[in-house]
Amino acid sequence: MRTTLNLNDQKIAEAMKATGIHEKTSLIHHALDLVLQEQARQNLIKMHGIYKHASAPRRRRFS
Repeated sequence: MRTTLNLNDQKIAEAMKATGIHEKTSLIHHALDLVLQEQARQNLIKMHGIYKHASAPRRRRFS
């Protein structure tokens, strides 16, 4: 999907330097992935203690 964004050039340059990502599109995708990961983490934190009988799933062991 195409969209037009007004971005701060200095922030884009700093983010590119910090991440090593040199394409703006890839940088935006990376940032969106981080936002979604953080939201998922926050949701897990909120659920802590809600499910009293929950247990951790069995670990897969690869040989």
